[in-house]
Amino acid sequence: MSDLNNFCITGRLTADAQRKTFGVGGKAFLEFSVANNTGYGEYAKAQFFRCMLLGDKRADSLLQYLTKGKQVALSGELESNDYTSKDGQKVKDWKFKVNNLVLLSSGSQKGQSNGGLFSDSLEDEWGNVQKNIAKEFNSDGKDGTF
Repeated sequence: MSDLNNFCITGRLTADAQRKTFGVGGKAFLEFSVANNTGYGEYAKAQFFRCMLLGDKRADSLLQYLTKGKQVALSGELESNDYTSKDGQKVKDWKFKVNNLVLLSSGSQKGQSNGGLFSDSLEDEWGNVQKNIAKEFNSDGKDGTF
């Protein structure tokens, strides 16, 4: 019986996602970093997560939307890799392997009337973008979850 490895965060992309390939067949994946802010005032802090999203179709469809400042909700697995650095130090590198992604905002807008996620004029357009992308991956096409 295997154990559960499930990790969920929300945050904003720190830079545009990068499309990369691996293996003989050139399977595509996206690599990006997400900042997760917690606390406030003197207790405010940010955690940064290196993320990887596998899949040719997902990579091609989402690349244009995963840009710096976009807010996303992610769930997936934490994966560690142990290696020895050039200077002989043992290093444990953590990567977030994303299984599900929800696009939460169109950018880093603040103070909008609907929670700061969308301006009123963008809300319907952004919802349509999510639905169209979801139709490529989900048979029900109900939401923007990948």
